[in-house]
Amino acid sequence: AALPPRHGVGQPVRMCKACSDYSTKLKESLSWEDDLRLRMEAVQANVIFETTVDAEKDGWTYWTEQNDVDVWTKDFSGNPVRGVRGRGMVDAPAAEVIHLLKGTTYQKALDSNIEEIVAVSSENGIEISHLVVGGVPIMSKRDMCTAKMVQAHPHEPDTTVVTTLSVDHPDVVPENGHVRSWIHMSAYVVRPVDGRCEVTYVLQMDPCGWVPMFVVNAIASKRAMVIHELRNLIQAERGASAPSSDKPEEVVRATG
Repeated sequence: AALPPRHGVGQPVRMCKACSDYSTKLKESLSWEDDLRLRMEAVQANVIFETTVDAEKDGWTYWTEQNDVDVWTKDFSGNPVRGVRGRGMVDAPAAEVIHLLKGTTYQKALDSNIEEIVAVSSENGIEISHLVVGGVPIMSKRDMCTAKMVQAHPHEPDTTVVTTLSVDHPDVVPENGHVRSWIHMSAYVVRPVDGRCEVTYVLQMDPCGWVPMFVVNAIASKRAMVIHELRNLIQAERGASAPSSDKPEEVVRATG
C-alpha cells in the first residue's frame, strides 16, 4: 500500500466554526497565484522568526561547528521532519551573494545531485521551477516543484531574504519513476557586514517515499554545509573571471 504523504501542514489550527467557515471562503475566493503569495509571505515570516530568535530559547539545539558554519537542529511540533539552521560569514559583498541566489544555475553548482532545473514561470516576483534530483545511492530519483521569492527583510532594509517552498502546480506533474519531495521551508537570509555578509540558511525538507524518518533527520544537519559550498562557488567564479593579463607577458604574446 502507498504511504500517506508526509508533506501536510501538521496539526490543524483549532478555530471556532465561524472563523473556520470564513477561512474556507477566503481561500476559495483567492486565485492560485494569490493563495501562493499568501503562503510565501507566511513562510517568509516564519523564516525571519526562526533566524532571529535566540536559538536555544526557542527549541533549536546547537549541533556542531564545521567549516566555520554553526549548525542547529529543531524538532517542530506536529511535523516529524527535523529543521536545520546554519550560520556563517561569507567573504563577499551581500550583493554578489544575492545575485547568485536569485538565479537557478547556482543550485546545480551547490548540489551535484540536481540533474535538471526547468523554469516554469516568473510572475509578480515569484519564480516557479521544476527540479529533478538523482545520484543518491539506494534511493529512487526525486523531483520537486518549487516557488522562490526574493524580498528585503521587513525590519532590516539592507538584509535580503530568499525564500523557497514546494508547491503543487497544475503544469508540473511528478516525473514517471520519481518520488515527489517536499520542501516545507527553505531560505537564505543575507546580512551585509563590513563589506562581507552573514548568511543564515534554514531548511525543513522531506524527501518522501520510503526513506525512514530517522534517516531523514539524521542527515538533516549536513544540509547546512551549503553555506560552505556557497563560499567555494564564489571563489571559483572569481577565479574563472580573472583577466588573462595576469599571465606573464611573454606567455600572452606567445599564445596571441
